[in-house]
Amino acid sequence: MITQKRIDKGFNWQESWNPLKMNCTPIGEGCLHCWVESWKKQFPALKHEGAPELDEYVLCRPYYKKKPTLYAVQYMGDLFHNDVTDFQIGEIFRIILDSPQHRFLVLTKRCKRAAEFVNKWAECNNLDNIWLGFSASTRAEYQKALTHAWELPDAVNKWISIEPLLEEIDLHCYYFPFDWVVVGAESGAKKRECQIGWIARILGYCGVPKVPVFVKQAHIDGKMVKMPTILGRKWKEFPDELQA
Repeated sequence: MITQKRIDKGFNWQESWNPLKMNCTPIGEGCLHCWVESWKKQFPALKHEGAPELDEYVLCRPYYKKKPTLYAVQYMGDLFHNDVTDFQIGEIFRIILDSPQHRFLVLTKRCKRAAEFVNKWAECNNLDNIWLGFSASTRAEYQKALTHAWELPDAVNKWISIEPLLEEIDLHCYYFPFDWVVVGAESGAKKRECQIGWIARILGYCGVPKVPVFVKQAHIDGKMVKMPTILGRKWKEFPDELQA
C-alpha cells in the first residue's frame, strides 16, 4: 500500500489520482493559503476553465496497476465539490469498487454531501477499500465533520485530517467515529500559528481509544519540521490495512 520510505518523507499516501479536471473553491479557514493555488501559479497547465470534466485516461489508471497501492483521490481538488455531478462521482466510485487490490483515500471539506452520497452507495455496495476522510482546521469545522461522520455506517472506513491545525481542538465526544487521525501545521510563507501543545492534546486523546495518528509537520523553534518528534517520539501510525 504505502512504503516506509514514503512515510518517512511525511506522506500519508503512495500515489495521487486526479480523475477530474476541475477547479476547487474556498470553503473554510484552511483554504486561505491553499497549496494547490500556489502550484497553479507556477504551473498554469494545471488550471482548468469551466465545469469539472472526467479525464478518461486518468480515470482508468488504477485498473492497470496490479500492485496494491494507496491512492489519494482528487488530491488537487474536492471530489464532493458542488460543481462535480453525482454521475461523475459515481463513475469514480465504480473504478474504486472494481479495483479491490487498492485502497483509496477520499478527503473532503464538503462533509454533508459526502455523507449523503456514501450512505446511498453503502446500502448496496461493499466499500471496504474506500477510506472517507473529512478535513477540519478549526473547532467549528471539527464539530461539523463529527456530526456527519456519525451519520455514516460503522462499516465505512472513516478518517479525519486536521491540517492545517489553526487552533486548539478538543476531540472528546461520546463516540469517536474516526479510524485514523492525520494532523499537521500550515506550511508556506504565510503559515499561521500552530502550537505544539495543540498537537500534543490531540495525541493524548487518541491514545485512549488507540486511534492511530500521523503527524505530518509542526512548527518547532520557528521552523517547519516534517515528521517532528513530539512527546518523545515521531508519530507515523497507520491503520494496518493501509501499510505495505
